[in-house]
Amino acid sequence: MHHLDLFAGIGGFRLALDLAGIPASSHYYSEIDPYACKVYQKNFPDAHALGDIRSISGHDLRSKHRSPWIVTGGFPCQDVSDAGKRKGLAGERSGLWYEMLRVIEELRPELVLIENVAALKSRGLIDILRGLDQAGYDAEWQTLSALDVGAIHTRKRLWITAHPRHAHGHEYRATDELPAGYRDLGEVRQPARPTHAPISEAEWEGIKAEGSFLGEPLACRKADGVSDLIHRNKALGNAIVPACAAKVLSELFDGTESSRLWGLTIR
Repeated sequence: MHHLDLFAGIGGFRLALDLAGIPASSHYYSEIDPYACKVYQKNFPDAHALGDIRSISGHDLRSKHRSPWIVTGGFPCQDVSDAGKRKGLAGERSGLWYEMLRVIEELRPELVLIENVAALKSRGLIDILRGLDQAGYDAEWQTLSALDVGAIHTRKRLWITAHPRHAHGHEYRATDELPAGYRDLGEVRQPARPTHAPISEAEWEGIKAEGSFLGEPLACRKADGVSDLIHRNKALGNAIVPACAAKVLSELFDGTESSRLWGLTIR
């Protein structure tokens, strides 16, 4: 398995592959934020930095390593998000999706995993599916929240998986042929206990005692003396929830037919 991590941030997708038990014999990433690159390289020293996605050639990577490839990426959401100008994929930042599509067309990976805000469903999903279809890929999608993997914040995101059409002679089912419960898991699955409702003072004291948060925001890590707090918060804000990506990957690569068809060896 070879992994190309686009719009890589601080390495959430790479961590997700580890959590899902999916090995990568070679690992490349694309990121332009200096602080994020520093964190990524620290956590994954064997990763090869490729810089700006616009300078990446999928043909070159394919010539270095044959199949199988997995491409992951959460392209910029600023133009898609409800908090932005809502230009969709026509925006300068979110329009970088088309660079990701170009790399996919050139590299021809066996699997693609894409993440973005849930608003993408009404501001670009159809164009993404159309582009993948024209590139010869079938796609499925689902909405997952951080709540679905046990976190205490919502962070609802759209997750798209894509694979070559008729790969290895296998007929993949289109998304609209799947039961709604499988097609949009985030809409039908609820956390084991309500985590978004107001909590009592006693519950809050218990949370602090268990995690030693000492009044820090629950979505962030504890202070550890590392400088660049603003950069850290920005990096965390831009990051995916690795457990969500791991959940999607684990459902795909569970040792059954899909894993064998893609020729992947899963621990």
